[in-house]
Amino acid sequence: MAEMSLKEYWRESLVPFKKDNLKMFLLGTLATSIRAATTLLFLFWWIVPTITGIALGCLYCVYNYSRYPRTMLLFSGMLLIFGVILVVAFWYLILLASRPSLEPKTKVYFSNYMHTWWVMLILTILVPCNNLASITAAPMMTIILLFFFDTDLSVDSLAASFIRGTKAFIYFLPGLVALMLMWSACLLVMVGFCWAMSILISWLMGFVGASVIATLISSIITVTLATLIAIKLFILFAAAVTVYYVKIKHEHHDLFFV
Repeated sequence: MAEMSLKEYWRESLVPFKKDNLKMFLLGTLATSIRAATTLLFLFWWIVPTITGIALGCLYCVYNYSRYPRTMLLFSGMLLIFGVILVVAFWYLILLASRPSLEPKTKVYFSNYMHTWWVMLILTILVPCNNLASITAAPMMTIILLFFFDTDLSVDSLAASFIRGTKAFIYFLPGLVALMLMWSACLLVMVGFCWAMSILISWLMGFVGASVIATLISSIITVTLATLIAIKLFILFAAAVTVYYVKIKHEHHDLFFV
């Protein structure tokens, strides 16, 4: 097979998003996300109420900041730190649940990878996320992790996975941008939906006599819905990148492993 130019790779990177192939790509993404969500719901169900509780705690701090500024600032800071750590760890679990594997995805399967959680921290620092490259940072970091999961999980393998992920970033840049644009659109839809739901629920709860109870119920319902939608979007994004990763890895094996 003749060596392809960068322009040809870029053109190839958009093939899954063309009209004739998009349906198959979306079906693969949906199937992968359903399997991952089922596994996570069965093994790590407690993460959903925990994230919801953290979000409600942050809302409580906002409501009471004017009365107890120092206490609420300290409390909200602790909640945010714990929440970020939990979300990053959950993202790690989502990737492990989404990736193809011959092993049954039980607690033993996940525990075999937990000692490499520090890799997520390194990639969060190394992958650019505060400039123009941020639009491809998330799929690039995901692809590096997927390459890493397919190795013996050593430090040398991490370096090789970073190189392979960088190659994917260079040669499949338009495809990664397309994935991130799809993800950004989903986030905008989620924000709009949650905003509309918060207004609707607040209006419905206005018929309840006690305003404190109405506010509490409205906050719990809205935050719970937002948490569930956000988790589903994260799983869909991980599934989409995983399907894309499998495609480019198999079709361009020599590019990454030679």
